[in-house]
Amino acid sequence: MPLASEAKTIKASLYTGTGGVGAEASYTIDSHFVVMASGLSNNLSLLGRNQKFSYDIGGGMYLPVNNLVFVEGLAGLGYGRTDVDVIYNKSGDINDKQEDVMHGSYTRVFAQVDIVRNFELTNDIFGFGIRLSGLAPVGFSYRRFTIISSHASTTQPPPAPMIIEDSTLNHLSNALFIEPALSFNHQIGDHLIFHTSIGISYCLSGYNWNSQFNTVYWPVMATMGFTFMY
Repeated sequence: MPLASEAKTIKASLYTGTGGVGAEASYTIDSHFVVMASGLSNNLSLLGRNQKFSYDIGGGMYLPVNNLVFVEGLAGLGYGRTDVDVIYNKSGDINDKQEDVMHGSYTRVFAQVDIVRNFELTNDIFGFGIRLSGLAPVGFSYRRFTIISSHASTTQPPPAPMIIEDSTLNHLSNALFIEPALSFNHQIGDHLIFHTSIGISYCLSGYNWNSQFNTVYWPVMATMGFTFMY
């Protein structure tokens, strides 16, 4: 959430958290309108390739309730993708391996309302927001291989990996999420702000928690980072 309160203000943030490393930028065009963009990437895996990224663009209005309280109304679009290729031991066999390969993406439409409270004496800003996100999965494919590394012959090459599952995940339906979040900013200089946030994504419809869909979307988000404001 931009936590807008002043016109002609640029904010640029870098942060890390449960979803990976991210960046966010916003600009208050005047005393009522704000635009924003954000991106997030996570490439960490001990088992192989597990790359995820997402980004959003949007904008909306912010209105003062009084000198210290503002309300933001925002909407926008987003996109996310995952590419997974991991190898691990099969259950009950220390020699044979199993490899999972999955590719997929989603598009998103979202709308949110934020309440922003300024505390001038301590240079703190608190924000509480609720976002509704409609996600549509696109082009999911999934393959599972059994890699046989233990075989009796020492003169013949090992057999090729066996594909034990190969499918396009067409059964994934569109999903609607509600996403409440809390944000805290503390200004530590004329232009530097420390910020942290925590939020959750709860599915209201169309989502199977055990499906592969959760590999491109993070159900719990906690972040910490710094914002440059000018």
